[in-house]
Amino acid sequence: MDVEGERESASEQEMRKAGRRSAPRGHGGGPGRLHEAGLALPTPLAVTGIVLGLALATSCFALVRQNRSLRERLRLDSSVERGERFAAMSGHKPGGGAVSWRFATTGKPTLVLVFSPTCGYCLENSQSWRTLVAESRKANVAVLGVDLMDRVPPHYLSEIGLRGAAVLVPDVETVVAYRFRLTPQTILLSSSGAVEGVWSGVLSGRRVQRIYADERE
Repeated sequence: MDVEGERESASEQEMRKAGRRSAPRGHGGGPGRLHEAGLALPTPLAVTGIVLGLALATSCFALVRQNRSLRERLRLDSSVERGERFAAMSGHKPGGGAVSWRFATTGKPTLVLVFSPTCGYCLENSQSWRTLVAESRKANVAVLGVDLMDRVPPHYLSEIGLRGAAVLVPDVETVVAYRFRLTPQTILLSSSGAVEGVWSGVLSGRRVQRIYADERE
């Protein structure tokens, strides 16, 4: 029995095993090196997720800029201005029934009172509006209430001085055209529909006394 030959064969086997363990996996900077460094290439699913995330972030950024632009436009166009002209309003009466109001056909100025039943300041303005409505006949001024909420309780119209007056619930086109966003809002139109004055918020007693006087001057 050749003991020395067996020892050499065993030694060669150990050397071959050690060589395989020390041999690098892959070439250069390939996956073998990344694996040894504790790194791994992203899977296709991970790459897709990254791309979708970047696309979503870009879309969100664009929406934020668009919303800022819209808010700025709403701020600048928050109300009608003196000199603008009202041609007509369309909508329906409280409780139903289509209605259209054409200002140039009334033959006299029109006082437009824009309100909402959920507006606390509209109730604070009720005394001023009651005074204006009471004096409207003497001043030969038509009165039109614009209800931005619909289904207003009848007692509410009495509280703000509009019981028995013409009240219109505007359609979307009318709200957009005349920028009805603020309540309470008092608008005085000439007989041709031109805006003579716009007052947003609660009217002072002094202002109430001057509204019809300023229109006549």
